Amino acid sequence: MWISGDWLSPEWLLSGWVLAILLLGWSLFRAPWRALQAAPWRWNLVLAAVVWLFVLWQLRAPVLPGISLHLWGLTLVTLLLGWPLALLTGLLVAAVDAVLHAGLPGLPWVWLATVLPAVALTEGVHRLAVRWLPPNIFIFVFVEAFLAAMLALAATALGVLALFSWAGIYPSSVLMASYWPFLPLQAVPEGMVNGIALLGLALLHPEWVYGFDETRFSSHWPDRDKFD
Repeated sequence: MWISGDWLSPEWLLSGWVLAILLLGWSLFRAPWRALQAAPWRWNLVLAAVVWLFVLWQLRAPVLPGISLHLWGLTLVTLLLGWPLALLTGLLVAAVDAVLHAGLPGLPWVWLATVLPAVALTEGVHRLAVRWLPPNIFIFVFVEAFLAAMLALAATALGVLALFSWAGIYPSSVLMASYWPFLPLQAVPEGMVNGIALLGLALLHPEWVYGFDETRFSSHWPDRDKFD
């Protein structure tokens, strides 16, 4: 998604920048800088997340000017890096995308309407699953990854619809007719891509995944010594 600065009133642009600066400050404050400093190799995961999002967001099918259908991949990034770094990573990729398409004036609303809902929804599902569901590897894959990715897609879609409708860019009837019907076709691929990627990481390199606490699942893993 991208938004031209000409599409928004000065009031919308100003409010978007104010909200984005506040969220940026909170994300920078909560980001695990000490953990990154203690384990510099984790910067490679941040770079990989940037590349992952950039590639996914370029593989899109335009629906309306400013609105395209593509996989978001933010559930993987959120569970891999944690929500503060996921927000910052999403902002970086959204900024690059904005420069390529419409410039930076509308960037804050792109970030607030697409990245924030997906990251917040994924983090919410993760916390609820950790608190209320049993520590089972299938819970992680199917609930925290697959289901969370589908719900994150729905949250992002609602954010896009709300922004374009409330800002008066497109009538809600046009958005519902041209954008909303395609979302169910995206939901399953979104869940599968994020779920399969997180399953692979949890099996091969669980220490890479911020949202995967291997100690919680230790009693449910096969005894690896039996296969040696």
